Amino acid sequence: MARALFDKLSGRKSESAGAKVSEENKKIKLGQFDEAKNVIEVMREEEIDLTTREIKQVTPKMVKSSDIIIALAQKEDLPNFILESQKVRYWDIENPRGYDLENTRKTKDQIKKLIEEFIKKSN
Repeated sequence: MARALFDKLSGRKSESAGAKVSEENKKIKLGQFDEAKNVIEVMREEEIDLTTREIKQVTPKMVKSSDIIIALAQKEDLPNFILESQKVRYWDIENPRGYDLENTRKTKDQIKKLIEEFIKKSN
């Protein structure tokens, strides 16, 4: 959600990757991932289609080549190369996995508000 909202609101292109992506979920498209169905539905309401987005694992190379990293995962779930990077900003947002549509919308709204504030401060 964060990447897609950032790209839409900022007009820029960003990357998104998970801190703990299992081998069976690598290279899978979000539309094939049953746990993402409410996220996909909520983002359709924003006129954003996430069904073809691939799930990726974050790598040290991604961190090195990035200007800033926004971490939405719990710190205990993050690899050391992220924890040690000065580029990381932490946003305390719960993972909407398993949420119903209404709570997924609340999470999306929280992320959207933080992104709007971030963009405003960055300009």
